[in-house]
Amino acid sequence: MAEILFDVEVAYAKPEQQVIVSLKVPVGTTAKQAIDASGLLKRFPEIDETDIKTGIFGNTCKLEQSLKQGDRVEIYRPLVHDPKEARRQRAESGLMDADASPERQIPARKHRGSLIGQPRLSSLARATFCCAGLPSASASWNSSRAPSLSPISA
Repeated sequence: MAEILFDVEVAYAKPEQQVIVSLKVPVGTTAKQAIDASGLLKRFPEIDETDIKTGIFGNTCKLEQSLKQGDRVEIYRPLVHDPKEARRQRAESGLMDADASPERQIPARKHRGSLIGQPRLSSLARATFCCAGLPSASASWNSSRAPSLSPISA
């Protein structure tokens, strides 16, 4: 009886080079077996075989994970620096963007909701205010000018 094979890919990327190796593997193949079969460990000696971080389509997985038809096993490089620590250092130094000069810094985000103490208005409420001749939701809120809403009787 012929062994059933399916297609998978193994990917590794460096800043200057990206490699994807297509393989036909038998059912039950693990991520580790696919990585070994791809030859990427020999091609890129900087990959630490004892501490490989992998994922399938961006979701981290263990090396013992069984593969399915069409999976792409990704080998992740170690981080150069911890993103949380880098962000903490930028916040302490007052820089929003490490590469931006002070005149090009992006201002901190403003609250996307309504201003403090003002209710958020739905699109129906905004339409009601506009139709009633009252200022739109973008104008300042004045509860004394708000129309009273009563149920519509048939």
